[in-house]
Amino acid sequence: MARLVTPAELSSLHALGPAGVRRWVREKRLVPVRRGHYLLLEPGEAAPTDAAARHRLLIEATASLLAPDTVVSHASAAVLHGIPVETALLARVWGTRARSTGNASQVFVASQARLAPEDVIEVDGRRATSLARTVVDLGRTRPLDWGIVAADTALKQGVDAASVAAALERAHHAPGIRRARRAWALGDPRSESVGEGRSRGVFDLAGIPAPELQREIRDASGRVLARVDFAWEEFNTLGEFDGAVKYGPLVPEGLTPQQVLMAEKRREQRLHEQLWWVVRWDWADLDRPAALAAKLRAAFAIGQRLRAKRN
Repeated sequence: MARLVTPAELSSLHALGPAGVRRWVREKRLVPVRRGHYLLLEPGEAAPTDAAARHRLLIEATASLLAPDTVVSHASAAVLHGIPVETALLARVWGTRARSTGNASQVFVASQARLAPEDVIEVDGRRATSLARTVVDLGRTRPLDWGIVAADTALKQGVDAASVAAALERAHHAPGIRRARRAWALGDPRSESVGEGRSRGVFDLAGIPAPELQREIRDASGRVLARVDFAWEEFNTLGEFDGAVKYGPLVPEGLTPQQVLMAEKRREQRLHEQLWWVVRWDWADLDRPAALAAKLRAAFAIGQRLRAKRN
């Protein structure tokens, strides 16, 4: 079974010198985690490829560097709680401690804060910020769209709203607390993906009205035609992130990619027949928020013209 080891342990267990360690790395029996720490794989084992799984290994490998009063927090606590964060944040371990420190390094980022006892729990044997406090810290320090993703995820996990409100109050002097409050207010457990959560951040900052989430669209007989990510009833417009299609009962499983594409076209045609306008966007659009907002407003104008035709 895979486990973390140091070169000294390898030398002791396997009589490997530096050349042997390098050979095992080339052979992928050893996977570097951080300087001086490797994941030792058994024959036939594969190294984890998931960014969150790799970050958990980094947390474990960095534990010996952390002062006793350090609490795993921010992006690292997010990983422990199953909250998605930007992959770029996972190259270092994030922690919080009460005393002032400036010892950020290649493997560790330290923040200063006095955490209340209720803000600290144990997760996988590590002292970490609670789910509520982690949501607050991410909301404070990350852009609004990622703060919304954190709030969505925590709500899906059943976080107690009162505990988040209390954590927000305890952090009321911390930088970014207003953004954290806004992100929490916009959180919605119905959101089904990171892209949907980030999209709602774009909507809010651009002044786009809040949509209805996971709307079922039915025909005159009541048959479900589709379930869409976003619906703006007032603009007669439906929105979907990344072209994700939710076929519902109308499309059987086991379709080929070509069949799926054709089913998507038929599905969108049925929505147009009901005089809904459909707008789609993807990851690249989220990085161009002004252009995405303009795209949505143009869609709203078309949708309103369709509404006038319906009426």
